[in-house]
Amino acid sequence: MSSNHGGGILFFPAGTYVVAGGGINVLPGVWLVGTGENSSAIVMLTNASTMTFSASGGICPQGNHNGGMEKMAVYGYGSTTATTANVIVGANCNVTIKDSRILYGAYGLWNDGVHTSVSDSFIWGYDSALISHGANWYHRVKFDQPASSGATYAYVQGTNVAGLTTAENHFIQCDFSIIRRECPFRR
Repeated sequence: MSSNHGGGILFFPAGTYVVAGGGINVLPGVWLVGTGENSSAIVMLTNASTMTFSASGGICPQGNHNGGMEKMAVYGYGSTTATTANVIVGANCNVTIKDSRILYGAYGLWNDGVHTSVSDSFIWGYDSALISHGANWYHRVKFDQPASSGATYAYVQGTNVAGLTTAENHFIQCDFSIIRRECPFRR
């Protein structure tokens, strides 16, 4: 779809879509659209990332991805032994995620993007819900952990992606829930 048409909408009717191995690589301009986070779900059964937004090799060289996901649920590897991120936004990619649920994996969302926008969504992860190495926007997002998972952090700010001098993550009307009483932020 990306190569032949420059992008487009890939519609997921209500149902559960199981993936394995390397998961799904969403190329520039492609939008994954479901019927709702309670009805259209992509599920990973192995200890691998479920979905990666990138142009090639896990990056967007010019930062122009312009794809996204909406009205979907993405369930990563559902075990406390998970070592991979569930959803990955590649380095310098600008992606839009809205009205979605991203659950499980070591990190629910691994975001190396720049100018990515995540809104009206719910994100869980076994180590932390979000790890960011980029500069992004989050609006009305609930960051949490699966009950009794032992996760410590709702949000982790990692080292900046190559070429990024300042990590400017903006959180507007977000909820950082964590069962433990430690600070939910780590740098």
